[in-house]
Parts: sequence; C-alpha cells; structure tokens
Amino acid sequence: MINMTTRTRREIVMSDMRVTGSYRYRDLFQIRPIYPYATVLEWPIGHHPLLLEYRYDVPDSSETTYNPELPQRMLSSEIDNDYSSKAKKWILLVLSVFSKGRVFQYPMVHEGQWFIEILHDSKDLEVSSSPLWGYSGYSYQGIDALIDDFSHEDNASIRHVDTNQYYHTETPRSYVIGQTATEFELPDRITCFLDAYISLPSKLRKAYLSSCSLFDQGIELFYRNPSLEFAACVSSLETLIAADYEGQPEESCKCCGQPKYKVRQKFLEFIKKYGNDSPKTNKIADKVYGRRSKILHRGQLFLGETEPRTIEAADEWLKDDHQRRDVIRFFRVCIINWLIGRHNEQSTPNNSMNPVMVR
Repeated sequence: MINMTTRTRREIVMSDMRVTGSYRYRDLFQIRPIYPYATVLEWPIGHHPLLLEYRYDVPDSSETTYNPELPQRMLSSEIDNDYSSKAKKWILLVLSVFSKGRVFQYPMVHEGQWFIEILHDSKDLEVSSSPLWGYSGYSYQGIDALIDDFSHEDNASIRHVDTNQYYHTETPRSYVIGQTATEFELPDRITCFLDAYISLPSKLRKAYLSSCSLFDQGIELFYRNPSLEFAACVSSLETLIAADYEGQPEESCKCCGQPKYKVRQKFLEFIKKYGNDSPKTNKIADKVYGRRSKILHRGQLFLGETEPRTIEAADEWLKDDHQRRDVIRFFRVCIINWLIGRHNEQSTPNNSMNPVMVR
C-alpha cells in the first residue's frame, strides 16, 4: 500500500458572478471571497476572483514512477502539482454543472492579445484610448498555496436557492447564461449532489467528469462558436448515454438485422428518462439531435458563423440564441438527474433523492 500524505491548498479561481459568501463541502473543499484588499471588479458582470481551498492526497516521491534522477525538490514539486491539479479539476468540473455561476481558472498556456483597458476610476463604463498588449491572468502578492487548514473567517454563507427554482430562472442580460442574480448563488441541494458524485464508482465518475467538461466547454463557447457550443452540450449527454449502455450487447432487429437502438433513439430515451416524457419535449429533443447532426455531418452552422449577423435577420438569430439557452438549461438538469438516478440505484429507499423538476 502506498503511503499518502493529505495536504490543503489555496488558489485563486474565477467566477462570472461575484462571490460574497462561503461554502464548504465537508472536508474536501471550500470556496470563499477573495481577500478584502485584493483588486476586484466593480461591475457585477465579468470575471470575479475568489478563493478555492481544497484537500488532496499525495504520495512520497520514493513510491512513484516519476524520474528519480530529477532533483528531490523539483520531483516533490512535480508530484504535488499533479495530484493537486487532479483534485482541483473535479471540483471545478462538477461545479460547472451544479452551479449556474461558472467557476473556472485561466488556462496555463497564455496567448498574448491586444486589449483595451476599462478605467476603474470611472463611474460609467469608460475605456482607455490606448490599446495594450498582455495576457489574461490574476495574481495577489503573498498568497500561500499550501496551508495547514481551511480558513475560518467569519464570512456569511453563499445564498442557497430552492433547487427547482434555481435551475429554471434566467436573467434577461445577454452575457451570463442562466443567471438571475448579481451575486454567486447555489442550489439548496448542492451538498446532496456532491455526495452523489463522490459515491459513484470510479469508472462512472470519470464518465461524469467528461460530461461536465463538455458541458462547461459548451458554455464557454456560447458566444464565440455557437455551433461547437451546441454540439458540445449534446455530446455531454451522449457521454452519459455511452456509460449507460457500456457492456450491453447490441440488440439487432430480427427482421432486418439493423441495430435495434440507434444513437438518436438512445438520445431520445435518455431525455424521456432524465428530462420528461411530454410530447412537446420529445419533439424538441428530436429537433435538437437533428440540429447537432447537421452541424457535425453537414456543416450547417448557426447564423453568423459563415456570414455576419444582420439586423434584417435579427428574429432568426435571436431565435437561435433562445434555443441554445433552453438547451443549456434543460441539459444541465438532465445531467444532474442522471447522477441522481445512479445514486438511487445503489441507495436504500430512505436515502434516495427526488430528481430535479423539469419545466
């Protein structure tokens, strides 16, 4: 048995909603506001820094297969970084589904770009007249990455909202997908959802993280690449569908020999099981999968990707945007309900959970 040491780490991550309270999930992680004197964004919508504190286990360097010729200090640092990154990754990915306020980190590989500075001392949204070259990132001098324990500052708790209400409200603003508030909120069943994820067998946890990753990538691409966003969101469900059917023999029709359950049919059955079985939903789900196939197999992209969006076609591209928002809202609930379904399969009736309501 490999000897493992438990460590606690603190890092700055970002959210598209301002975090003013704290949330702790058992002894595994905690999110809380950034330091009082740190540089923050004055406007409610944007990238808001917050602190993520989390625990992870790391082995001694002598019990790993890393290159033993590396200097001991470098070797220990590399091992610590690998194991801490793995722990941090699952937290960010599951929160991308459970929370409507996206929690993320800037990529490690930075690409320089021109940007125009927003003047922070202006009450109105004024910008500098001179462009600057730089990288996306955030830093706070003096932050300790390795800490002895979670912080215990007397912060208010992050506001918890009734789960069924939380996932079915949205802001009229166009920037943030699925949010209604200006501050970061969580569903009141967030801890139950995290418990359900932790209780999954290892193989299903991996599949669930893949689904969460595709869903998160879809949200990130919402404005830059609508068609890839749409395809990524559909694929986030297909990942779970594949997990459901893994190991099952492919049934064939006795009359024609064709596969009995084709991919499209499996998708529609998934929507019925984890969404709802109304005729309207079935019709919409069929159209959604058809649109996905047109994007990936025929190159029929959303309006504005091969030609500019025009005022003349405003009704059409606004309809597209509305459809894609509905897909994100609906698919988020389906991904969560799949997790609840898996949890209930291995739980006693007293410990089972109700699915999130689908509207």
